[in-house]
Formats: sequence, structure tokens, C-alpha cells
Amino acid sequence: MASEAPVIINFFVHVVERVHELGAVAALAYLGVYVAGTVALVPGGVLAMVAGALFGVVHGFGIAFTGALLGSTAAFILARYSGRGGTLRWIDRRATRYGLVARMARIDRTLGRRGLALVFLLRLSPFVPYNVLNYALGLTGLRVRDYLLGSVGMLPGALFYAYAGNLAGDVAAAAAGHGTGNGPSLLVLVPGFLVTLGAVWLLSRYARHELERLTEAEVA
Repeated sequence: MASEAPVIINFFVHVVERVHELGAVAALAYLGVYVAGTVALVPGGVLAMVAGALFGVVHGFGIAFTGALLGSTAAFILARYSGRGGTLRWIDRRATRYGLVARMARIDRTLGRRGLALVFLLRLSPFVPYNVLNYALGLTGLRVRDYLLGSVGMLPGALFYAYAGNLAGDVAAAAAGHGTGNGPSLLVLVPGFLVTLGAVWLLSRYARHELERLTEAEVA
């Protein structure tokens, strides 16, 4: 894994350089990369961090949430309307790996009655990896409308990762002697990041508690 790290870093440096060369259409181009990457199971946190590094906190957050919404919806629809057999086997292997078979069975029973609330809580505190969840939910009876509305729960995570990417990019720029560009100084970015981290942590704890309460109440 350690030997792969330089390759991954070089790849994303290459992506950043090429996107910057696109000028006015850079944001739209990266949005397309984000959607395709989500469908192809590239970790959502990585994609959102690159968006933050490329476009700053505000625009990076907008691109991260929009890309996550479009990409996760595409994966949801693919799982629902294409080869269910292969997708089921793929989901089952990953659910077993993460010890999630029993939990997913409880959640599937709850989705029919409280789909919107459940998706919202899953997005706030996903115990299933983000990309696996996109496909797994497509195999349930969850309504598309509830899936889309519940995906609002991705907002805190998108903001956190975009903030982290922006901060990481500015730290790297400062270490290289290039300053932090036209954005806020590190004296502003670091406290803001810590506040964002704390808020996301609190929301995740709340969501985890509510998920357990909701699914256990439904079974009872």
C-alpha cells in the first residue's frame, strides 16, 4: 500500500494541473470527473477534498455536493435497473467484509415505512462505505424521491471534505513558499476547520443513535 501512495499522489497532482488548464470550464469538467468517479467507486472523500483544493471551500463544497448527489443517484439507478444478480453478489461480499449483513437486513425492513428519514440518517453517519451504500440502496424498495431528498444528509460531509482539501492545499502551498493564494489565511482556515470537524462529529453521533433507535423500534 505504501508503494502505491506516490502513484496516487502523482495521479491527483496530474488531475489538478489538467483541470486548472481548462480555465472557465474547469468546474464543469471536474463535476463530470466527480460523477464518473462516484459511479466507479472512487472514495467520495478523496473526490471532495480535490474539489476543495481546486476551487476553495465554497465552490468546492458546491461541486462536491452536486457531484455526490448526481453520482450516487446514477449508481442507485444502475443497481436498480441493471444486472441485479451480479450487483447483489458484489454487495453481499462487501456487507460481509464490514459485518453489516444483520444491520442491512434491519434497515431494509425499515425502508418501506421510513425511507426518507433512514436515508438522511445514513448519509449523516454512514456505517456502510458511501459508494457501497449507493448501490445497496438501489437494490431495496426505497423510492427514488426518498433517496434524493434523504441525500441532503450528505451536506455536512461534503463541507467537511471540501474544507479539508482546501486546508491541505493551502498548507502545501505555504510550505512551498507560495502563500495561500487569494483565500483566507491559515489563521482563519484552521479554526474554521476545527469547528466544522466538531459539528460533523456531533451530527454523526446523533445520526448513529437515531439509526439504532429507528431500526430497533421497527423490528419491535
